[in-house]
Amino acid sequence: MSVVMVVTSLNNVFVDAWLETLEAAVGRVAILWVDSSDSARAVPDSLSHVVTRVSPSSDGSEAKRRVEKLLDGPPSAIFHWWGLQSVSERSAIQMWAGTPEYLCVDTFPNASRPLTELRERFSHMRRLSRLQGIVTASPEMSSSVREAIPALRSTPAIDVLSPFPLRSHASAESVHDFQRRRVCFTGRSDFLYRATAKMGKDDLGVLITELVATGFEVDVQEPRDAAIRKRLLSLGVGFYPRVSRAALMDGTFASLIASYEANLCAYNVVNGTIARRVSAGLSTRFASALGAPSLVVVNDEATFARNLFNLHPIGTHFADYLRGNSDDSIKQGREYWQANHETWTGESEARRLARFLWAG
Repeated sequence: MSVVMVVTSLNNVFVDAWLETLEAAVGRVAILWVDSSDSARAVPDSLSHVVTRVSPSSDGSEAKRRVEKLLDGPPSAIFHWWGLQSVSERSAIQMWAGTPEYLCVDTFPNASRPLTELRERFSHMRRLSRLQGIVTASPEMSSSVREAIPALRSTPAIDVLSPFPLRSHASAESVHDFQRRRVCFTGRSDFLYRATAKMGKDDLGVLITELVATGFEVDVQEPRDAAIRKRLLSLGVGFYPRVSRAALMDGTFASLIASYEANLCAYNVVNGTIARRVSAGLSTRFASALGAPSLVVVNDEATFARNLFNLHPIGTHFADYLRGNSDDSIKQGREYWQANHETWTGESEARRLARFLWAG
């Protein structure tokens, strides 16, 4: 079996993670990058061997030839990654008419405001009816997608908690090497104090300040913005170095996270759209958090995480974390991660995902 993974952006490391998961599941995978930009944007080195770029305005014949050369023939399935935008692009469908199509939804709603959320729901409905299946990050997300989009209510679904490979996880020895009451935040540090309409979900400055005021030592990624950096330093917030794409995939980043007692995986819930988004998933920051033994601290609104933590004691909600955690509970959580973390990898999901794709 072979798969062409259709993307409209290569910026997120999830592309690398899903590539490896699909390769483990089906063998041959090529990436078709539908790029509407006029500029010659670079392809990350980690993906250069599998990416074919195509413009939505082209007939796609050359891109089709390149993809089929990589796959040794036409793809058995089309895997649309990241939200609904890729499905609206006609390039892949025109190239391989009749090929089973699957939609991977890592974030839903993939919007930051109610108006954008409504547009997202209704603009692609006709096209979504042709899908053979949907892949989401949690059972709660599958339910949310089906409830919001009538065309998908009877579409088969599978949830994959994290596509990151085992090699991206911290080492087992890291379980015992950490500092109490030390917290990291792996989100966008440059937006911590920018309550704009678009980036308000990343404006978590108040939350960071509350942690520091409560006596926690908090580190965030080194900001590029000088004003944000100065403000964070004045509040007593520390920095860890900016990390590369390779470091996210080879375990370097997870080993860094492992040195902290807790990893804050959160968004600023500024409206109903973000509340619905957080309830069903926390995207890359949550998936990467599963690669380290640090306690995963999430928004109180994160229903999917509450359900997961009831089964696997590796995390807690923010309000509960502020109330305090005993040495024993932190130790038990890290040891539980050590015994079970291989479950939360792309390799562990590959066989189940392969059966799902073959069924289509």
